[in-house]
Amino acid sequence: MTEETQETKQEVKKAGFSISTPVAIIVAGLFIAGAVIYANKTPQQPAPNGGQQQLSAKEVQKILTVRDDDYILGNPDAPVTFFEFGDFECPFCAKFHAEAWQDIVANYVDTGKVRVIWRHFPLNSIHPLAQPAAEASECAGEQGKFWEYHDGVYETPSLTASALISVGQDIGLDMNAFQACLEAGTYSQKVADDFDLGRKVNVTGTPTFFINGNPIIGALPFSDFEPVIEQELR
Repeated sequence: MTEETQETKQEVKKAGFSISTPVAIIVAGLFIAGAVIYANKTPQQPAPNGGQQQLSAKEVQKILTVRDDDYILGNPDAPVTFFEFGDFECPFCAKFHAEAWQDIVANYVDTGKVRVIWRHFPLNSIHPLAQPAAEASECAGEQGKFWEYHDGVYETPSLTASALISVGQDIGLDMNAFQACLEAGTYSQKVADDFDLGRKVNVTGTPTFFINGNPIIGALPFSDFEPVIEQELR
């Protein structure tokens, strides 16, 4: 960490989080500086895994397990588990959440048939805000608002460092606690662990999904997800 970054953090601690423009600028600077550091510390965009052996759905399910610290969307005991490996700065992830995601939630999550679990897969070499956004979502999760933050980020037309703060304000986070969590880097290792987990199940890009272990890759329409989910419900 550079001396400049240390000084910026001290300014943020003194100012705290408020809606004022000067603080927003300071916090935005903190995110941008942090993004550069994270890009050097965390895994970069993966190379294609063309030479890796294809895993069966059962093999994937043994690797992708539900954890105590997961933020589960939907019925925790739903018969179908829907994992998404995503990047908050990925335009294809945003496309999925603006389109197919809405139908999946309405038809399967809200009806108790599917539970959704998120795994972070930030492509830091091309998305400098992906890692900070991932950590910010986890900090929001500390306050019981992971999915609200998740939705807020994807509903933001153009993701910027200041938008990561604005989303937290918009969903009513305790901004002092949010700030402290971000500055401490509390979830940097968790995000890195998710990335490593993705590599174990041959994830090479985002978004990538596993429906009871069955892979679906890309921002595909609802019609591509529906038959896979229906098959698993039989």
